[in-house]
Amino acid sequence: WKLRPDIYITAAHCVIDEKGVMRRTVPVGDVIGTLVKLNGKLDLAAILVPDVGGPFLVVSAISVRVGHAVSALGYGGGTVEPYYTFGYISRVVMDFPTGHDTYIRGMIIYGGFIPGMSGGPILNERGEVVSVVQAAGPPFGIFRNIAIGVPQQVLQEFVRDFFP
Repeated sequence: WKLRPDIYITAAHCVIDEKGVMRRTVPVGDVIGTLVKLNGKLDLAAILVPDVGGPFLVVSAISVRVGHAVSALGYGGGTVEPYYTFGYISRVVMDFPTGHDTYIRGMIIYGGFIPGMSGGPILNERGEVVSVVQAAGPPFGIFRNIAIGVPQQVLQEFVRDFFP
């Protein structure tokens, strides 16, 4: 998703290589740019692309809480058409092991999430970004329709570098 006219934000695992090629991010195919920031532990990446105009999204300064309504946009299921779903925040902070005796924090969102939505924005009722989808859908076994999102505070810190 577009943070500003020349910067896309996505999940780090959606970046194919260091040149900044992203998978399934826009209806016309891959986005190619320059990878300018990557944090694999937080699963966030920023890619510099040519400014082609068009709308961009704002990261919310308003904290989300359990029960808040959200929506998400992505290209789930490998389609070229945008997939839009609604849901709500189920847990604001949950620890996930990284495999190095440390944990990252994520939020749990319940809604109509499907695989392939990774890297897409999770929006509050005002249309502002509150999280980025890290994982979604049936890979969680019996937990269908659930997504894990980057914590809001982590996202705010990650994008801070792109604004003077």
